[in-house]
Amino acid sequence: MSSYIAINVIKVYGIEIVKDAFDMANVVKDLNGLDGKLENILGDCSVELENVLNKIKSEKTPETVTTVILDPPRKGCEQAALQSILKYKADRIIYISCNPPTLARDIGILCNTLNPDGSPKEKAGKSNYNITFVQPYDMFPQTKPVETVVCLQRK
Repeated sequence: MSSYIAINVIKVYGIEIVKDAFDMANVVKDLNGLDGKLENILGDCSVELENVLNKIKSEKTPETVTTVILDPPRKGCEQAALQSILKYKADRIIYISCNPPTLARDIGILCNTLNPDGSPKEKAGKSNYNITFVQPYDMFPQTKPVETVVCLQRK
C-alpha cells in the first residue's frame, strides 16, 4: 500500500513488523524507483510511529499536510500508537479495519469519546477530529469478515 501511495505524494513512511513483508516492501520500492519518496521501517508501530511523527514535525512546513494511514491487525491499534497520533495532531487519519469492534474502540479513543481501555468517558471531551467518510467493503465474498475504511479530518 505504501508504494502505491508514494507515487502521488512527497514522502511516505511505512512501518511493518513482519520481516518478510518489510523485505517485500523494499523490493517493490526498488522496482518502482521510489528511493527518496518511500522509507520502509522494520519495527513495532507502537514504538516507531512516534519517532516518524517527530521526524515529520521537525521537517514540516505550513503547507505540509500529514496523513496517518492505519491498517492494524484484528486486535486494533496499540494504545501507544493512538496516543502518538493524538499528541502529534495529524491532519488526517485513514483507518482501515477488518474488525468492527476494535475499529469502533480506536475511533472512539481518537475522537475523545472513549478512554484508552475502551470504556465510555464519564464526560466526553472535545474531539479534535470529525469523521468525514465511512465505507465498509467486502474483500472476501461469502465470508463473514468485512473491511471498513474510516477517514478522520482534524478540526
